[in-house]
Amino acid sequence: MGNTAQIRLSDREDSSHPIALTTPDELVICINPHRTGFAEFVGTRAMLEAEGVLPEKVIWPDGFDGKCWNDGQFRYWLRRQRPKGAKGPRKAFQGVDWWMLRWEPVNGPDFRERELAEKKKELEDMIYLRSPAGIRESGIASERYWAAVDDKKFQAFKTCIPGWVKPRRGRNTPSSDGGDSEGVTGGEVAFKAPR
Repeated sequence: MGNTAQIRLSDREDSSHPIALTTPDELVICINPHRTGFAEFVGTRAMLEAEGVLPEKVIWPDGFDGKCWNDGQFRYWLRRQRPKGAKGPRKAFQGVDWWMLRWEPVNGPDFRERELAEKKKELEDMIYLRSPAGIRESGIASERYWAAVDDKKFQAFKTCIPGWVKPRRGRNTPSSDGGDSEGVTGGEVAFKAPR
């Protein structure tokens, strides 16, 4: 479900009414968000301490101040964070137990170098697809795709797996052998799973 905390908005007229704030029960881990090259651990102080990602005697910052340090391998940044979806002024969340720890490699490439490497790889892939080997590989993949589309048993099997194929809408059609297709629409093949 979630952890619920009560906060009071101190700069509004309705500050006497606490607002219920729900946060996840488990630590949230974001690896390489927006292709930035760092990782973030988001959760309560107890969650971060239990995960073992903090030094033993870390000094927790006050309010929304941040604490940065470097252990030679990674750069760290610890700060309080407004819970996702929470509304209201920032200072209303100064006492909320919801923290973000970001860490990134000290000697890793910066975001410009990573973006350049991604663009270089994308260009190399496009050039390969236009080469004779790439054209041949695309042709083989296309043949396999259309063979799978034409494989009636495989298409019928896919309908047995929940969520893989959206059910078609439409009217019932007679099967090719003249019999009833048992409610199958749009020319699909009826398939009964073995029990």
